[in-house]
Amino acid sequence: GHYLKAMVGFNQEWGNYQWVRAQAFTLLNPAIPDLSATTGNELANGSKQHTALRGVFYRVNYIFNDRYLIEANGSLRWYFQIPQG
Repeated sequence: GHYLKAMVGFNQEWGNYQWVRAQAFTLLNPAIPDLSATTGNELANGSKQHTALRGVFYRVNYIFNDRYLIEANGSLRWYFQIPQG
């Protein structure tokens, strides 16, 4: 006899990544490690990124005469970077 079984699924993820960096080079007083207590050059930068992932996955089993098995598995994924606006 023949036996066929299939499974299909979907997944979706969202991500938000943010970072800020500030750097100063000359402390007025080493006991006060604060950006507002510095002189000279200072640097500050940062970034923000939104991402999304979508995918589908599948599994198919086929059995013939309760003796032969064929199985296939797979997935497709799409990754998006969402522009800032």
